[in-house]
Amino acid sequence: MRKAISYLLTLCIVLSLGVTSFAESEPAALKPGDIVEFGFYEQDNDKANGPEPIEWIVLDVQEEQALLLSKYGLDCKPYNEEVASITWDECTLRDWLNNTFLSSSFTEVQKETIMVSEIDNCEQYFPKKSQDQLFLLSAAEIEDYSRIVMNDLKIEPTSYALKQGARVSGTNFCWWLREIKNNGYNFDTDEYYVLAQVCQGRDPDNEVSVDGKDVLVRPAMWVDLNKLSDALNDMKSETTKDNLSDNSSSFEEHNSQYIITTVTDPNEIDFLHDMASGINKRLLTAPASGTVEGFSKLVAYE
Repeated sequence: MRKAISYLLTLCIVLSLGVTSFAESEPAALKPGDIVEFGFYEQDNDKANGPEPIEWIVLDVQEEQALLLSKYGLDCKPYNEEVASITWDECTLRDWLNNTFLSSSFTEVQKETIMVSEIDNCEQYFPKKSQDQLFLLSAAEIEDYSRIVMNDLKIEPTSYALKQGARVSGTNFCWWLREIKNNGYNFDTDEYYVLAQVCQGRDPDNEVSVDGKDVLVRPAMWVDLNKLSDALNDMKSETTKDNLSDNSSSFEEHNSQYIITTVTDPNEIDFLHDMASGINKRLLTAPASGTVEGFSKLVAYE
């Protein structure tokens, strides 16, 4: 009789930089490389305890405004819901960030702090600009801020994002950039394709079909330093999280995407592969140490 083995997966996040809460630092003192907390989103995969504060890397400070980039991949969403000839200004991810994510992650007071920015669609022949509070970085912006973000290009997903099926190659996860990288028609498969640019590991020059549902979302935004004081007080309020919309309303509909195992017996591995396929899950085989970068096996039972 085969053993039924179940493994629980958690994300091990090791912070390389200290976290500076807005409540602990004067807005004017922010500098590139700081980590700040602002807004809330489900991250630990435990809906019962509510959403967690979002950590942001300060990329730039210009006079009375600062550019922030989320430290972790917060969710998995397609760049566009269907394969179509689109650019940033038309894609569904832009709509999701500036509507669903904005309303579910920030209170009205916090929204006032997020500036409306003019964002170009990175299109050479048909350039357009959109007015966005939240956006994705472009490859050019990554190059501009490479001194700050280089160590953070190899992104870690939150536990919640892992549940949504974050794409992993080895230990490298993908996150969307703003550019459309390539498009055309594949005569072999009789399919039209549109590829958006992604950063995988520390390589920002990769591409994935725009309808890919397993690429991480890493929002960016400019915040008004003059309005941060009100946002500081709002973040400290005990009722702030209660006033947010529920970003994980479909959380319970998602089953675990991963099973981690350290077994080396071929029969047991085959059995787990079959089990994983049968319940539409993926199987990651960890090294004998029981861990793979970013993951930790918590418990196994017979």
